[in-house]
Amino acid sequence: MKQKKRLNMKLNPLQKLRHNLQFILPTVFLFLWVSCRQDTLYHTYQSIPTPDGWHKQDTLSYQLPEQIEGEGYRLEVGIRNTNQYPFRDIWLSIRQNWKDSLVFQTDTLHFYLADEQGKWNSGGNTGSLFQHTYFCEKTFTIRPSSINVLQMTHLMKQNPLPGISDAGIRLVKP
Repeated sequence: MKQKKRLNMKLNPLQKLRHNLQFILPTVFLFLWVSCRQDTLYHTYQSIPTPDGWHKQDTLSYQLPEQIEGEGYRLEVGIRNTNQYPFRDIWLSIRQNWKDSLVFQTDTLHFYLADEQGKWNSGGNTGSLFQHTYFCEKTFTIRPSSINVLQMTHLMKQNPLPGISDAGIRLVKP
């Protein structure tokens, strides 16, 4: 039997660039397409302020831009965690004053970050960081030309709560 010899060809720099772009460009375009959604009104994350975990007194506060129109919007809550997070779920308190600047309404949210076997229900991960996005069922009407605030704290018994690195919100048009 004859054995085929493998050609050991070296690529010149231009060929290497073309080869790498075949894999990089689709990823970049996908990222840009997802991040530039037209239905997004506001989107931001905040890092947990202390390295030892999220303390109950560490309220994350998000102030919406005053230019927001008074339409109805849906709220998405995002959580980023590491493998150091010891539970499969998380309870959050969401307080907002979107109807009346002096009165805060509170909602309690319960999300599962992992399944029963402990596998993270992540929509995406980067290295050891897992990201979860949850949609709130009800829509919110926001007062235009006013200071609208959303505050988020965790309601878990463990304090500080390790393994949560960031929490964020996104407002989308329904």
